[in-house]
Amino acid sequence: MRVNSLFWSDFVLSLLAMVAIVALVDGWIMSDWSAATALLILINTSVVAGLLSLLKDWQVSSDRSLMMVIMGALTAFGGSFIVFLVFGSLASNYGVFEYLPGYLMIFGIAYFASRFWTLGFFITGRSNSIPIISYGAGSAGTTLAGALLSNTGYRLVGFVDDDPKKRRGRIFGKKISPSSELARLIKRHHVKEIFLAMPSLAAPDRKIVIERLADYSVVVKTIPGLTDILSGKHSVSELKPLNIYDLLGRESVDPIPHLMEQCIQGKVVLVTGAGGSIGSEIARQALKVVPKQLILLDVSEAALYTIEQDLQSRLNGVDTEIVPALGSVTDANFIADVFSKYAIDTVYHAAAYKHVPLVEQNIITGVYNNVMGTWVTLNAAADANVSHFVLISTDKAVRPTNFMGASKRVAELLVQARASCEGPLCASIVRFGNVLGSSGSVVPLFQRQIDAGGPVTLTHRAITRYFMTIPEASQLVIQAGALAKGGEIFVLDMGEPVEIMTLAEKMIILSGKHVRHAPARSQDEIEIKVTGLRPGEKLYEELLISGNVSGSEHPKIQVAVEKFMTQSEVEKLIDQLDALSTSRDERGISGMLMRIVEGFARPASN
Repeated sequence: MRVNSLFWSDFVLSLLAMVAIVALVDGWIMSDWSAATALLILINTSVVAGLLSLLKDWQVSSDRSLMMVIMGALTAFGGSFIVFLVFGSLASNYGVFEYLPGYLMIFGIAYFASRFWTLGFFITGRSNSIPIISYGAGSAGTTLAGALLSNTGYRLVGFVDDDPKKRRGRIFGKKISPSSELARLIKRHHVKEIFLAMPSLAAPDRKIVIERLADYSVVVKTIPGLTDILSGKHSVSELKPLNIYDLLGRESVDPIPHLMEQCIQGKVVLVTGAGGSIGSEIARQALKVVPKQLILLDVSEAALYTIEQDLQSRLNGVDTEIVPALGSVTDANFIADVFSKYAIDTVYHAAAYKHVPLVEQNIITGVYNNVMGTWVTLNAAADANVSHFVLISTDKAVRPTNFMGASKRVAELLVQARASCEGPLCASIVRFGNVLGSSGSVVPLFQRQIDAGGPVTLTHRAITRYFMTIPEASQLVIQAGALAKGGEIFVLDMGEPVEIMTLAEKMIILSGKHVRHAPARSQDEIEIKVTGLRPGEKLYEELLISGNVSGSEHPKIQVAVEKFMTQSEVEKLIDQLDALSTSRDERGISGMLMRIVEGFARPASN
């Protein structure tokens, strides 16, 4: 609320009070109690009107606000009535100016006491409560402030908002300041936490705000997103720690409905590796489009049980049959049985060993699973006249420095070769980088290390990675498969690469800690420890081999044109891999991959 608004509201109430004093001095009010009562009601009605106006101007809206007005009105009425009784007998003996102390008491009790109730008395908090700032003074910030009225654990000291229309205003009596005053507010009030109350802010703008807050060692918490608030899934007061999505500031694109539906709606869909991070999310996204049957295939009993139960709980009357299939994609008889039992239309092949260090230490098992699993499933799909087959690949397949990446590149070559054959099967590949929250992601690892007091470990100071959320990646995989004509390598727009060192530092700071650059000075300091690159690990990842890429119907899906092998060539490759795996010839498998996969050389450490 602006200063001139306060001035005029005060001026009007003061004028009314002055009229009351003049009436007292003239003597007629004390001889007519009905007139006295009417005048009291007039004064206090004016006070209530002023309070309601203040509540509107100060953007206050809650049941507690109404209680404040009522308490203010009762205080004003009772106080001014007592003052009338005490000073009324003096009115006939003194003039207006000599009665100024009485006037001040009438108005002071009637107005300023009600102000006391209305403007922030209930949100001062206890002395041991945590001082916080609301970053955002819109409707969400106001609702958040209202929610804090009954929370004695927090003490709201002010708002920060750069909207010129809100600047220098107040909410619940707490001043709205520009972000340029943030440092002063934090220091003055010893602020420990900042609540980010801007749910409708676009991701890039949100990232800018968060980077600004990273200059201060305070805990940053956010309210749920606007969609969740509007849907009733979450309320404004449900605060949560800042997550990595906010740090990346990645702007997602809403899925195109017909691309989401084309290969799934009313069809029989198979997801291999359904218990993994990507496979499980593809299954969740597919369920939303209502397939006829959703077959979940995984070799892990625990993972398969978890995703099957999760999807069953999400049905809510949806006419989709969920079928768990427990087995390995390398088991040709098992896979053939699955395809013969169900009239499968679409396959999303996510089954693979993806952890680079584990595959480096288990080369034969890792390569065999990733290559032979794709070969077995792909051929079974072709034999069963499946319509679409989508291989989920990785940026580590581009000029790989590890066996996991090399095995995924071979899997890509298998799919490309099959796509060149006659038949109804439309086979394609979707290649993308790291997904946030997966079992191998650094993000949950960093958070666990921060919660434990450190150190946060990373392998190299200069290492960078692409990141995308699991839901977005899964939606794009489904849409890319619908765009396929056969043999394409779809590359997802991963945005800008992220420096892992910077990511670690921001996660530490936004958790309310300090990055330790010297011997520890306090328990709030977290060390970042560089451990050295692991076998097969690259400093940076690539998404393209040739650089020959074109756009598609979807703004975040591109199509890469790269070298491929013929069907006869890959058949010979598979026979060779099968023989080498049977004889446990790790050196032979390594040599085969180096001949086939462009840019692959076995890491020196091996």
